Amino acid sequence: MMKKSALMGKQQGMSLIGWLFVLAIFGFIGLFALRLAPLYFDYYTIKDVVEDVAGEVHNDNVSKIQLWKSLSKRLNVNYIDYITSDDLSVLRNKTGTHIVLEYKKMEHFLANIDLVVTFTCQSKVR
Repeated sequence: MMKKSALMGKQQGMSLIGWLFVLAIFGFIGLFALRLAPLYFDYYTIKDVVEDVAGEVHNDNVSKIQLWKSLSKRLNVNYIDYITSDDLSVLRNKTGTHIVLEYKKMEHFLANIDLVVTFTCQSKVR
């Protein structure tokens, strides 16, 4: 019976160093999420803009310049200024005309580490 009570007196649980390690991991993951979340919010905005422009255009022979004018106005309204006309391409094939917007966004993460994320938005002209 003495052995059982001696074991009950020992400390159970994590030490302070263990908790600090766990908090550091959660802090790192939190910082990662805080840096990437705005990029994904912008992506969904850009995706909606591309779909709206594709829905407005009723001509399969629309030029890249016309599409860029319409896209750039809407992107400027949403304060998205890092996308250029070089990121836009118009694909024409048997299935129709497709607007494709491919871009990369770099975000500073920590010290000399940057995150680079590549996005592609595509929509068919109706």
